[in-house]
Amino acid sequence: MMLLYSLDPDATFAQALAASLGEPLAAHEDRSFEDGEHKLRPLLDPRGSDAYVIYSLHGGPNDSPHDKL
Repeated sequence: MMLLYSLDPDATFAQALAASLGEPLAAHEDRSFEDGEHKLRPLLDPRGSDAYVIYSLHGGPNDSPHDKL
C-alpha cells in the first residue's frame, strides 16, 4: 500500500502526482499552536505502507528552509 501526503495547502503538484500514480492523497492533521509549534500526524496508520511526503522547500523571499522543515 502506498500513502501520499501533501503538506502544501495548494497541493496542485501532489494532486497531479497522485492522479498519475492512481493513488489518492492520504489524510493528515496539521495543527499550529499559539507558541509557533506545529503538529503533523497521519489520520491513517502508515505501518506496513510505503509513505511519501510531498512538499516544496521553495519559499518566498522572507522564508528560510528552516521555516519549511
